[in-house]
Amino acid sequence: MADGFAGRLRTRLGVERFFGVGDGIGGYEGGWTPAGQVWAELSEAGEEARIEGERRVRRARWKVLARAGEIDLTCRLRWGVRAFAVLSIVRDPATPDRMRLLVEEVAA
Repeated sequence: MADGFAGRLRTRLGVERFFGVGDGIGGYEGGWTPAGQVWAELSEAGEEARIEGERRVRRARWKVLARAGEIDLTCRLRWGVRAFAVLSIVRDPATPDRMRLLVEEVAA
């Protein structure tokens, strides 16, 4: 590729999908199952602080540049032992071979 896109993808991330089944009383039981891997470029996007319960929580956000694939908002990404919820996905029609994601670190 002329812009060196492939050379920028140096981090391998795992992709996981949530599977769940109704528990019969209005809730779900389930967990995360591996759904593949993707090469990506990660860069920090800052932190967001918010109140959860009675405490302030800071969560790290990251920008991810990856090849276009089967990642959607129901997925989470893995980087070693760290897990990231997918907050947004941008697919530019001018560059259909890639997608930009905003992810937030969550408890694994």
